[in-house]
Amino acid sequence: MPYLPLPLILKAAERLQAEAHPLIVVTLSAMLRTAAKDSADAEGAAKKLLDGLPWGGSEEKAFLDAHFRLPGAPDTDAPYRAIWKSESPWVKERYAETSIQRIRKGCYERGKVLRQQKKNPLANRPRDEWALTVTAGQDMLDQGYEPTPLIDLAIWFGRNVEVADLDELAAWFRAEFRPDVLDLPGTILPDNGIPTAYWDYPLTDQPVTDAELTAALGGTEQAGQLPGPIDGIIAELDARIAKSGFAAPTGLVRRVLTAWLRGDMVVLIGQPGTGKTTFASNLAEAMSKYLKLPAPVLIPIRSDFDEAEFIGYQQLDGTPQLREFATEILDTERPLDARVVILEEFNLATIESYLASVLIATQEPKRRIRLPDGTHRALPVDAFILATCNSYLDEPETRTRISAPAKRRATVITMPNVLADRFEAVDESDREAEIVSLAVDQIRTEHRRVQQRVDSGLASMFDGARLAQLATVETSDSLSPQTRSALTTICAAILGSPEGRSWFTMGLLRDLALAIAYEDRGDEESELRALVDAVADKLVPQLRGPHARADELAAAVAGLTGAEHVGRLLDRMKDGAPEELLPLL
Repeated sequence: MPYLPLPLILKAAERLQAEAHPLIVVTLSAMLRTAAKDSADAEGAAKKLLDGLPWGGSEEKAFLDAHFRLPGAPDTDAPYRAIWKSESPWVKERYAETSIQRIRKGCYERGKVLRQQKKNPLANRPRDEWALTVTAGQDMLDQGYEPTPLIDLAIWFGRNVEVADLDELAAWFRAEFRPDVLDLPGTILPDNGIPTAYWDYPLTDQPVTDAELTAALGGTEQAGQLPGPIDGIIAELDARIAKSGFAAPTGLVRRVLTAWLRGDMVVLIGQPGTGKTTFASNLAEAMSKYLKLPAPVLIPIRSDFDEAEFIGYQQLDGTPQLREFATEILDTERPLDARVVILEEFNLATIESYLASVLIATQEPKRRIRLPDGTHRALPVDAFILATCNSYLDEPETRTRISAPAKRRATVITMPNVLADRFEAVDESDREAEIVSLAVDQIRTEHRRVQQRVDSGLASMFDGARLAQLATVETSDSLSPQTRSALTTICAAILGSPEGRSWFTMGLLRDLALAIAYEDRGDEESELRALVDAVADKLVPQLRGPHARADELAAAVAGLTGAEHVGRLLDRMKDGAPEELLPLL
């Protein structure tokens, strides 16, 4: 009992996947099969196809079940092997109701390939009917569809049919599907004969099983390969982050990757301006480029976040509405690849209200998460979550506590205040050089960032003005001696106290530096005025601690243009509770 061999089936499938459109392989083939069932010849089938068939998504789904559902699919919710041009080799259970239906609707609305007649019981039409246009084949060619060889369709649909040779298989296909109708033979379904190479495949005694076919066609797509050992990867990521202009604390990349490898999510905690978001973005971008990963998924958390906002919900008509985490991470076609997910402002909402399913899944062997439509997806092993948050103790009015279960499933890393650490690490005589150097670095980093935007063709209206001003500061000597001295004095006044070191971060130094750079710096007086304005706008609202901290800042700006305004702001703040600085805003 001869049957088609596996290599021949794979060859036909390969050719179909390279060129065939799903409208041909699924919809057209299913319509041909339906019309052929009760037709004595091609003429009868053609009449049915032109008049209209009581036909639709349910018939397409039955056709998919019969010919494309294979056991052992990587995801039980995506059981169909796509033997046509497709972004994914496996398509979902609802493929007939979604993707194929959209294709059919598009053809009908354009008046090409397909016609639809809505159900009308009065016209003896209890169901929607679908028909082919007289020029369906040419319509498909005009839309850019590639012709699909009959023999390849015959091999796929007849892979379990007992035949003596390929000629008998072609005859079987013509009898079962009657493709020689309308203008199809000379257009989209040409009969170019059987390729000579196909005759080189000897038939076998047993039909190919679906399990064998699944194994040969591949299940879940294999993950990409790492470029080397983990130590080398960490070193490369460190170098790429440093090149971006961010001075990451020593060993931070290793700590994050080590946490991910053991299955933790990573939570970066620290004061605003310590670089949590910058580091997270730079690390994710470096991993995407170096390891050739898809772009990271950035999800800003809001105070009203719940699981419906994070994963998705079911709409009133019953269709699921999936959010980005679900579509990009849970419903991915490549679950073995690594993906980085950044949760910005992680604790603005109660963590368990939106992340409970993820936290539970990390502790379960199958890592299953339920989607709104009742189906389940596995949380990929290498879904690397990197969350940023500010301390609840610092902002109890707007932040939520991180619960013990969440902390148990996380590695919590406190981001150091690099500015305070660098300030304390140098001798007093070297502090001016250190602070000014850090400020200039911030300006040069901003210049590179804007220049990259311009070079990529995405310059905004004011980017030219930004570059012109930022380019005026290249070294520490680009700033006047008085500006360098005043900047150092102001920083020392704040960083000299524990309270100041708790909030004066590199982000605020960047704000001061950019304020100077964007000033019309015709003379040192302009630089100093810009510096004092930035102190009033950026530093004064951040002050905390006893009144002495305000007095130290007032003394640091004394004598500079605008110092009186800073003094008035500080006096207003000191009108609050005794010995406590209250926020101005």
